Amino acid sequence: MDGKPVTEPFKFILAFATVGTLEFELAQPVYGPNIYQRFLEEHGEGLHHFKEKISDDDMATVLANYRKKGIEVTQSGRFLASTHYYLNTEPCLDFIVELGNLPRQKVPPEIVRIYPPPTSLA
Repeated sequence: MDGKPVTEPFKFILAFATVGTLEFELAQPVYGPNIYQRFLEEHGEGLHHFKEKISDDDMATVLANYRKKGIEVTQSGRFLASTHYYLNTEPCLDFIVELGNLPRQKVPPEIVRIYPPPTSLA
């Protein structure tokens, strides 16, 4: 966080919903250092970020262009093939920009929970 590696344990829960071509993400911090908990402490609940899809081939160039404008990465991470970068755009935009590669990927079933459960949809 803040451009430094996080060495202590952390956990957050994410939920996704797709409406048309938009994907909405709900994030709930559980413990440890993460950008979601900081946002709640500073602002309360609300809009945290917008995400832009950037190809893996273009990511380094896009990040370098942001750096030239004084915009640094505050938190980054990887989940399977997905990478993401949160930028410190809040002072100039009033929201955070997230860059990510948004790959289609199969998530292991043991870490996915679907609500309502598919059997209750019938």
